[in-house]
Order: sequence, then C-alpha cells, then structure tokens
Amino acid sequence: MLALGLSLSATLTLADTLVRFGRLDDAIRLTPWNVNYRLLRATPADLEAARRIAPDRSAVWIALGLERETAGDNAAAERHLLRAASLDATFAPSWSLMNFYFRRGRSGDFWKWAAKGVRLTEGDVTGVYRLAVAEGGADAAWNRLAPFRPDAQRQFVDLALQLDPAPTAGYSAGEALARAGRAKDREALLSLCERAIAAGYPARATGVWNAMAAAGLHRLGMLDPESGRVLTNGGFREAPSGTGFDWRLPDRRGASLHPSASGLSIELTGMESGPAVLLRQVLPAIPGARYRLEGRFRAVRGSAAEGLWWRAGGVEWELGEGPREFAAPGPGSPTVVELILRRKQGRPNPEGAIVLESVTVESAGRSVLVTGLQEGKER
Repeated sequence: MLALGLSLSATLTLADTLVRFGRLDDAIRLTPWNVNYRLLRATPADLEAARRIAPDRSAVWIALGLERETAGDNAAAERHLLRAASLDATFAPSWSLMNFYFRRGRSGDFWKWAAKGVRLTEGDVTGVYRLAVAEGGADAAWNRLAPFRPDAQRQFVDLALQLDPAPTAGYSAGEALARAGRAKDREALLSLCERAIAAGYPARATGVWNAMAAAGLHRLGMLDPESGRVLTNGGFREAPSGTGFDWRLPDRRGASLHPSASGLSIELTGMESGPAVLLRQVLPAIPGARYRLEGRFRAVRGSAAEGLWWRAGGVEWELGEGPREFAAPGPGSPTVVELILRRKQGRPNPEGAIVLESVTVESAGRSVLVTGLQEGKER
C-alpha cells in the first residue's frame, strides 16, 4: 500500500508539472480520471468524461452548460446550469445562471438568480451589481438587490462613484452604509457627498450626510432644508474640513485662518494679492427660496474687516454691513456662501485681524445655527 501511495503521489506531481509547463494533453493522458484537468481543456469529450467521473460536481454541469450554450443548444444549457444550482447552493451556479439569462434577455429569471447570488456570498458582489446595472439601471439594481451586509453596501457605493453621474440609488446605498457607522467607510461616504455637490445637486447628499452625523461619522450636525437648517459648522466649533457640506478654504492668498475658542480667526498681513475666496460653503438650499445671512465678527486689530465681503446668491456686501437677504438659485445651480478678500478701490490692502464668531442663515422667519457639536438652535 505504501508503494502504491508513493506511486500515486509521484504521478500527481508529474501531472501537475506537465500542466505548469503547458503540456495539458500529456497530463490528461497520465491521469485521465483528473476532473480538474478535463475541465481545464474543456473539449466536449472531456466534459462528458468529467460528467461520468464526477456527476455530483456543480463545476462539471456549469462547464457543460456553457459548452451547450456556445453550441447554440440553449435549452440543454439551461438544464445543465439549473442542475448545477440544485447540487450546489453557493455563489458560482447563481452567477452562471444570471449571466446566462442576461445573455438570453430573460429579465425575470436574471433578477431571480441575481438576488440569490447576492444572498449566497459573503464576498465581493460588485460583478453582480455591474451586471444588474447593465440589465436595468442602477436604481433597479439597488431596489431589487439591496443587501443587508455593510460590505456589500460599500461595494455598491464604490460602483456608484465610478458612474457619471452618480445614480440616485448610490445615495440610498450611502445612507444604508452610513447607518452601519463604520469608520473605514467615512471617506467613501464623503466622496459620495462631494459628487452630488460638484454636480450641482447638494440636496441629494443630505441623507448621506445626516446618516453619517447620526452614526457619529462626523460632528458637524444634521441638515434639514425644509426647516431652514442649511448651514454647517456656523460657529466654527470644528476646524473647517473642506469636505462635504463643511467650510472650504479655497484660496487664502497668504491670509491666515484658524479656529479659536471664540470662532474663526482671520489675520491679514496687507501683503495678500486679492481678490480671493477665503471661505466657501455649499448649502442644500431649496431652489428659489429666500434666506437671510448674517456673519457676526469681532475686530481684533487693524482694518481687516474693510477688505472682507460676503457673496451669496449673486449678492455681495461688506462684512461690516450686517445681515443681507439673498435668493437661492434654481434647480441644478448650487447655493454658495463665500467670504471674499477684496481691496477697496483707491485704498491700501487691509491688514489686521478679526474673529468671525458665527455665521447664521435664516429661512421662513427662523435663524438656524449649526455649530458642530450640536445639531442647531433657533434664534
């Protein structure tokens, strides 16, 4: 028995070596009972031999099904693939069947097996989502195959980020993923928000942003455009992050901006080359609605306040002029609030320092301040 075992081991080693050197035919002649080699060569004779040797292996029936489909015998192909699924309740037979039905244009059967495939694996299902998007679009893919596993939700979000524009379903997936509260998903979720903001539809990202806030993935509070809560981090309790709905610092031109205990400190040396946008935030405002913006500040030294202007909804006014109303633009155009550095004509460059204590936005008679560690308070 020992000698027989050693002989078999040597035979298998030699066959494996032959395969690695591209001599598959010789390996099959040496080990004609090896189903894996038969499936690798996959001639009709090999597949029939594999079926006789291992009739209970799903991989054999999958290979037979694909061979019959290639030969144009779709009825036999379907029977063989369904046979594989009956033997093996794992992902591979479902994947083979959903691809078969996709190629045959049988939408109902495709969605049936795609849904099974998502449920049957704990691994990467990005391929299923791609095929589902090709079959019925991203919204249908999410609505029909919405997974409960955060890993699969993340895979759908990653796929949505590759599509242009990102589909509505991507934001639904983002909300579901955010609720899981996994720190490793934070950057992908912020990227999803960025896509909506860059495309001019920031309101699409509010659900993702709010779900992130509820799950502790950021400390900048929730937004509620319907009640007028459209400004983020208005009290500068958190350093501007430059992501999502938070403040951005696009073009400092030498100006120094940093959060302090009482707000955002802005220091000008007088050497800055303007004009420049020091602060910028995109609001998920309701198109056409009117808002009232007020920036409260404290002068520390010099003439810094004289060179700072607000711009919102096409309206510009000096920082020291107090609150001003503006109208949000129509659909497809973002509502942007900016603090601009600009020298007055005929005057020297402003220099000195101020503390911007808070920025508030009013809508429908309410002023809502989102300061970072609290969701907001009405004034």
